[in-house]
Amino acid sequence: MSKPKQILLYSNKTQTKVKRLKSQHVALREELKNCIISLAKDREYTQKELSDILGISQPRVSNLLNEDEQTFSIDALVNFLGKFGIKVKFNCYLHKTTLRSKARA
Repeated sequence: MSKPKQILLYSNKTQTKVKRLKSQHVALREELKNCIISLAKDREYTQKELSDILGISQPRVSNLLNEDEQTFSIDALVNFLGKFGIKVKFNCYLHKTTLRSKARA
């Protein structure tokens, strides 16, 4: 069995200081969704083919490709990428200003 492809997701949106946790979720969903859209375009899949691959209805594929990224959970998007053979890896870190702020408190 072949080793799954690995894609590291880096984004200026996820690396900037974000005041609200919700904003981080939105940025992460957007990155995952954009990765799926790029794969679909590169491989020239139709919505019907994506529907079969992802195990969701064609209208849900349309939502994925065209609608707000909040339609799908982060878990669902990661699972979709897995169906393409993509391994998702997250890097977490503390922002330097966050460390200084906690040290002063």
